[in-house]
Amino acid sequence: MKSTDGTPTSARLKSNATFKGSWFQLVRPMTWTGTLSPIIAGSLYAGQLHHFDFTGFILVMLAALLIQSSANMLNDYFDFRNGQDKERWTYIPDVKRRLRPVFQYIPYVAGVTFTIAIVLGIWLGNQYGWWVFVLGLIGILAAAFYSAGQKSLAAIGLGETVGAIFLGLVPFLLGFFIQDSSVTPVVFIAALPYILLISSMILTNNIRDIKKDEGFRRTVPMRTGRKAAVVLLRSLLIGAYAIVVVLAYFQELSWFVLVIFVAIPMGRKLWKAVSENANANKRLRSMKYAALHHWCFGLLYILGIGLGNFI
Repeated sequence: MKSTDGTPTSARLKSNATFKGSWFQLVRPMTWTGTLSPIIAGSLYAGQLHHFDFTGFILVMLAALLIQSSANMLNDYFDFRNGQDKERWTYIPDVKRRLRPVFQYIPYVAGVTFTIAIVLGIWLGNQYGWWVFVLGLIGILAAAFYSAGQKSLAAIGLGETVGAIFLGLVPFLLGFFIQDSSVTPVVFIAALPYILLISSMILTNNIRDIKKDEGFRRTVPMRTGRKAAVVLLRSLLIGAYAIVVVLAYFQELSWFVLVIFVAIPMGRKLWKAVSENANANKRLRSMKYAALHHWCFGLLYILGIGLGNFI
């Protein structure tokens, strides 16, 4: 059916809508470092003690990448289904869709990628211990329910918590466990920078989208107020650097890890972008700064751990 002006109705638009970008853009490759970086760091941290299992490392990376890509697709799918981000979708006749992702196909594509991740998880569980598979399966469920439904995990204010666990802690532990099964309390501390970094990314996004999320979600910034959320965000940023300094001071990691301070200029941009006197353009770019800071810090942390292994 069409409205009086000839445009598709809301119901038809949702069933026949097409994402304005490509499938590659829909899986958000710029966010992949959020998962891959802690896996690499965890593997290198374990590798300083024992041999390096390259096969397990690659398969864990691939499974995590499939899960995160599926979560990214479903996030856009459910946001549009719930009435958000309409500007990212359009109605295009079938003959012009070509390789563009069509709204109604996304759950099926995500289902296929989840299935491949499960198969990889079964193999990894058989080789390295079944808790690896269990963690991966819980991660898949978290990814699916992160944005699904009116009471999704993100909608009720658990976005930062879910991200901290499944995009910070779990990938680091999986990367470590593939190389060394003797997980100690220090391993959890070494994972903390990634826990704080991914939480800062999600919190930045929620601070930026306070007005847009009204009526759809009850995020942490909406519950605490913007000022308190900004204080929390800055505390997360400071904490990430402080943890690395503590690990180096107690010689759990080499002093090479202090190379992470090279990421401070990018962190400073994020710090200023969420301030009260920041202009609208800077506030809109805050998420970009948060992602770049995570990328820079995470790769420098990996570099520091790697240098400590080989020098």
